[in-house]
Amino acid sequence: MPLKGHPYHYKSDAELDYIKKDAGEAAKAMRGMNPKAEGKYLDQVNDANTVSHYRKNGGRQLQVCNPNASEMSHHFEDAE
Repeated sequence: MPLKGHPYHYKSDAELDYIKKDAGEAAKAMRGMNPKAEGKYLDQVNDANTVSHYRKNGGRQLQVCNPNASEMSHHFEDAE
């Protein structure tokens, strides 16, 4: 699994698509103004793309089993 332990593995495909779009626009807005912020947003785009690509090639999305439990347990669910 790429980016093991990364919170993006718990995001839906729609959420990842939004991150890619929004962070891409933010990076473009920071270009030439704030290189550190631009890099941060580009890292977010890259991480979302990495997780999306992993799923499209048969990877799995992590799901929270019981969000009301005091200790969250996780399992894998096939990505579709």
